[in-house]
Amino acid sequence: MLLGIAVVLVVAAVGASNISFFGSDGEANASAELALLREQASPLLIYSEFGQLADTVWAADPNNPEDKAYVSTIEHSPGFGISASLSPDGVNLAYVALPSDAGWTSSAQLWILEIDSGAATLLAENVDLRTTPVWTPAGDAVIVLRPAGDDSVQLLLVDLAGETSVLTKDQAGLYPIGVTPDGTWLYFASLSERGTDLQRVAMWGAGAEVLAHLSDGYTRDWHLAPDGTKLAYLGQTSSATISFDARIYDVASGATQGAVAGLSGSQFNPIWDPNGGLTVGLAPSGEAAGAPVHVLADGLPDAVVALAGPATGFDVPLSWSPDGAHLVVRSFEGSSAANPGPSHVIVVGPVGDRQQVSALSDVLVIGWLE
Repeated sequence: MLLGIAVVLVVAAVGASNISFFGSDGEANASAELALLREQASPLLIYSEFGQLADTVWAADPNNPEDKAYVSTIEHSPGFGISASLSPDGVNLAYVALPSDAGWTSSAQLWILEIDSGAATLLAENVDLRTTPVWTPAGDAVIVLRPAGDDSVQLLLVDLAGETSVLTKDQAGLYPIGVTPDGTWLYFASLSERGTDLQRVAMWGAGAEVLAHLSDGYTRDWHLAPDGTKLAYLGQTSSATISFDARIYDVASGATQGAVAGLSGSQFNPIWDPNGGLTVGLAPSGEAAGAPVHVLADGLPDAVVALAGPATGFDVPLSWSPDGAHLVVRSFEGSSAANPGPSHVIVVGPVGDRQQVSALSDVLVIGWLE
């Protein structure tokens, strides 16, 4: 399962998803190896490879992913991988995992891993395993989901000391999206039988407000623009199909529009580049492979630029490097979302060169280390 040896186990508290190192000397060597790679290349791609009992975290040079440094091994319950995100300053990796000794009724835990030292701290228990931690811009806290016990779920703010506060709770499905650059608002999606609403709540927990009804149906893959003024997401084109198109909601005007003008067919995971442009994955059309398109920041939705794509199959955009030089995609060999076929994570370089990140398919892109 994607979302998701040990000689010395470093555990911060009771229970545990364990961080494993190759002994004290191995830990020091791993830190030195990472430090050397950081001197040679920047930014580095941080990713994890899924294992049945443990996920391995790596840092790799996007120009040559085979040039990589070991970061850590994170043990988890059999078959349940981690979900993780990197802090904006690159100091810490927050992850949610089901403990390796978990039973059927166990809940997940929230941990913080210091990238340079490999030290791990348990921050919170009883966390929803489906949560990918959302960082505050200052990198001093994360937002996760916690079941409330009354068929509702909480949006929980957890600081690096493990102190928690409930931002809001609801019986609808809540999905944290991102915090505005000034640290004032958390945007989140609320899914219910009525469809999808976009809401926000003040980071001091002053009560949630509905900003927009995004759809009467299912939406997914929500991404807040770097400046916090727009939200890109996928909306289901028909309840009878699994086809989606990319849309943009403008916070100031309240207007929603299609992300890419003049294109039809299923679209995938609209992600922002560092300058506020938008990249959207496209399904194959006829004999042509599905290459992503990029919409320039000052030309939404009309200034469309085709990006380098695969020879066959289609690419789903995952992440832009902070300098905008590299695009990471999941490249599928199949013909459609209904028939995706095998896939691997690929780094697309500045001139369209394509390099596979790992021989494994179950790879989680966590972030970029500058």
